[in-house]
Amino acid sequence: MELQSTPICPICDGSSELVQPIPDRGEMRKCLHCGLFFADPMALPTTSKDLYSRAYKGNVNLADMRHFANRMRYRRILLGLHRMMVPQHMALTLKWIRRNLPKGSTVLDIGCGPGWFLHTLRRYGYRPIGIEPGELPVLVLKQEGFEVWHGTLESYPASWPEPDAVTSFFMLHHLPDPRGFFSTLRNRFPHATVFVSDHHYMNRVFGTREARQRALPPRFLTWWTGQSLKTALTKAGFETTVSELPYNIRDGLVFGSTNAFLDIGTSVPTFLAWLLRGDRNQVEYKELGKPEYPANFWQRLRRFRGIPWSLWGKASPRP
Repeated sequence: MELQSTPICPICDGSSELVQPIPDRGEMRKCLHCGLFFADPMALPTTSKDLYSRAYKGNVNLADMRHFANRMRYRRILLGLHRMMVPQHMALTLKWIRRNLPKGSTVLDIGCGPGWFLHTLRRYGYRPIGIEPGELPVLVLKQEGFEVWHGTLESYPASWPEPDAVTSFFMLHHLPDPRGFFSTLRNRFPHATVFVSDHHYMNRVFGTREARQRALPPRFLTWWTGQSLKTALTKAGFETTVSELPYNIRDGLVFGSTNAFLDIGTSVPTFLAWLLRGDRNQVEYKELGKPEYPANFWQRLRRFRGIPWSLWGKASPRP
């Protein structure tokens, strides 16, 4: 019997082990060197523009991609929430921008989605521009006066502005070729400081069963660790600092409660009941030696406190 070769990590080319099978779509694997969790095969069923344009219109139900349409439906509420409580990764990035770039500087947000960070940048006097593969958010943002390119980084027009800084928040897990993305970013904008953020793999491992089922292709092709993110940026030619950001009440309110609202059907009475009582979802804590418990918001804040929840990286071009 001939043994099949073990799939290699798309970041560091290290060997990997099986984490879980993905019905009809391959399997999730973990790199034994940098710790990246990745789908095998690393591929989307169609182009990014087609997949996310359909998702924002509510026409893709795989891996709970209906969230994209709900974000547009409740966009005004979510924009207000982001304005009141800027999430950790955005706050850290904005702090650096305000200290190091004069007002009016150009900041490019790749995968800008409904425009959370574009609005924040404009509010502080910067010139925000965006790249987004989903058609609907691009149309909405253009109506609000933003410069947004409908496409991907590879198709960014040569005639468009060269940014002073580049941001990319919570979209790395969508990429079928993250190493190529970082290399393109380094070559296309050789003088820009880059800020990236994504989910920490721990919030996939210790999330609800339903959350783990959503964290699969075609929505999630990777789950990131601090080491894998630092390796990817370093290999692309950046001097890199990566921080693991713990779960806190601010991000819990902005992300945890928002995702719960979208998960349970966008019903306000049901959402309020979940905040107080919880639902039937259970959270597994076997690796931490803790029992399962009803996953309402307050228990989640208490139990998840201190657990790495997201990654934030600052990358400067290496001379």
